[in-house]
Amino acid sequence: MCIDSRPGRTLGLLLAAGLVCSFVGCNPMSAFLMNRTGLAYYESGDYTAATKEFQRAVADHPNNPDYIYNLASAVRKQGQIAKAEQFYRQALEIDPGHQPSYHGLARLMVDSGRGVAAAELLGTWATAEVWRPEPHIELAWLARESGNTAGAERHLLNALRASPSHPVVTAHLGQLYQDSGQSDRATAMYQRSLFSDWYQPEVRSRLASLREQGVGIGQPTTTLAANPNPSFTTPVYNTVTQPTALLAPQPTAL
Repeated sequence: MCIDSRPGRTLGLLLAAGLVCSFVGCNPMSAFLMNRTGLAYYESGDYTAATKEFQRAVADHPNNPDYIYNLASAVRKQGQIAKAEQFYRQALEIDPGHQPSYHGLARLMVDSGRGVAAAELLGTWATAEVWRPEPHIELAWLARESGNTAGAERHLLNALRASPSHPVVTAHLGQLYQDSGQSDRATAMYQRSLFSDWYQPEVRSRLASLREQGVGIGQPTTTLAANPNPSFTTPVYNTVTQPTALLAPQPTAL
C-alpha cells in the first residue's frame, strides 16, 4: 500500500476542486437548507418565493434531480407549463429513473390534453427498466385516470411481479380493490403493505375502515404487529397519498 506523501499535489487538487465549485456550484448543505425553505414557502402557497429558493438550491447543487423536480412543481403552480416541462425533463436527464419527475411530467401532459404522449413516456420507461416496479405504478395511475380499472390492475400486478413485497404496490392494489368493492382482497393487500412498511397512516386508516365494516374479522392480524419498532422509512414519494408531493432529501455529507 502506497501513501502519497506529496502535500503540494494534494493541495493543488483541493484548490482546483474549489475553483470548479465556485463556477458550477458545490454546496450541498446550503442547497439542502434552501430547498427546505422552498418547501415551507410552497406549502404556505407562496409559489413565487418557493421558486426563488428552489432556484438557489439548484444553483448550489445542479445535479440533484429532487431540487429540479421541486422547482418544476413550483413554476407549474404559477402557470409556467413549458418551463415546468423543461425542468422535469432536465431532472430526468440527470436521473433517468426519477419517479417524481416522470409522474410530474405525465401529470402535466394529461392536464394539457396529451394523454397519449404521457402513456408513451411511461411505457418507454417501463421498457427501459423492466426490473423496477415504479414505471408500472405510474402506468397504473395513468390507467385509473382514464377510468381503466382493469388496466390499472394489470400494471400493478406487473409491478408486484417485479417487487413482491413493495408496500406502495400492495397499497395501490388494496385501494383499487376497495374502490371496486372487493373488500376481502383489499384487506389482504393492505395487511401485506403494512407488513413491509408499518408507518403508512393512510393505509392503516383504510384498513381500520374496512375492519369497522366487519371485513377481515377473524383473519390473522399478526402482520400488523410484525414490526413493533418501525424505522419510519416511508418513501419520500408515494402516489397513493401524495400525488404532488415535493421532495426533501437528506443533506449530502460534506
